Amino acid sequence: GGGVTFAAQPRDYSKKVNKKMYKGAISCIFSELLRTERLKVVSEFDITEAKTKNITALMTSLGVKDALLMTDELDENLYLSARNLYHVGVCDTQSIDPVSLIGYQNVVITEAALKKVEAML
Repeated sequence: GGGVTFAAQPRDYSKKVNKKMYKGAISCIFSELLRTERLKVVSEFDITEAKTKNITALMTSLGVKDALLMTDELDENLYLSARNLYHVGVCDTQSIDPVSLIGYQNVVITEAALKKVEAML
């Protein structure tokens, strides 16, 4: 057959980040968000049904257009409501990472999630 001599090999370019460096990055990003007033704290997200207009109303009331919504536990209604909006992301405290925190203009976090993040750092 007509094989290629030095064909491209699939490679994994991911790097392992140490826990100490990961926590330092998260705390640095949170302090920068606080300093620039891009961290909004709400008591909780009252999303009873999975409708996109609930999220747009919430974003309008907070005065933000591009945001990462962070909860202590992933709420299915919140996720389903926000998945159709490209400028809104949803995550819980177990799945936060520096890239997603930097990727949005604002971070809207619940009080319970903020306590979990503080305990984690």
